[in-house]
Amino acid sequence: MNQYTSTLFFERASQKHNGNYTCIASNPYASANYTASMVLNIPPRWIIEPKDVEVVQGSSVRADCQAEGYPRPIIRWKQLVGSHGAPEGFQTIMSSARMQVLENGSLLILEASPADGGSFLCQAFNRIGPGLSKMLTITVHVPAHFKTKFSAQKVKKGEQVSLSCKAHGDRPISIAWYKDGEILGNSSIPRYSKRQFDHHDGMTSQLSIHSARRDDSSVFSCRASNLYGHDDSTVELVVQ
Repeated sequence: MNQYTSTLFFERASQKHNGNYTCIASNPYASANYTASMVLNIPPRWIIEPKDVEVVQGSSVRADCQAEGYPRPIIRWKQLVGSHGAPEGFQTIMSSARMQVLENGSLLILEASPADGGSFLCQAFNRIGPGLSKMLTITVHVPAHFKTKFSAQKVKKGEQVSLSCKAHGDRPISIAWYKDGEILGNSSIPRYSKRQFDHHDGMTSQLSIHSARRDDSSVFSCRASNLYGHDDSTVELVVQ
């Protein structure tokens, strides 16, 4: 009895070759077949490698993290918790109403707030090899805005009064003053002077009026602007 051997060779085996293969042997008198399964375990590799992303407060942002391999890699997201000076470590992110891990592995944050920003870690693993891990930073930019939209002040004629506007947001912030809708330049009215003070989350602008007069009674407004937006606040001044 003669014996014959047939070999199926893959020069560059990949995940797409996984499956069942059947060999059929026949001669004029009979035929026989044998089926074998080929499973090629492949460690994860990046399809889309995570990278730093930026978003403006209140908008949605997606951080991509997609990997392939066999078995299909599990994607896990973690966020660094704790203060910048004393981080507590990475905490696994569970999908919630505003922060969701999508089926393709991407992280979606809806209506991003400054608290959502920081360091994140995306991991892809399937128990074949060491797996993949990549850190990234999500930066949430805050538009210039005022928490106080309106205020009123009174002053006696001849006295000095200071009007203040405290703007919040990413620096640098510029603040312009208006009187009855007309912008106040540095030398518009000699009795008026302006000063600005930086604070940790924005800037305060102060408009001082020396020797207040009745015609100083007016509606003053200040407009704060930065790269991500602008906002207005109004101060009503009454000189008695």
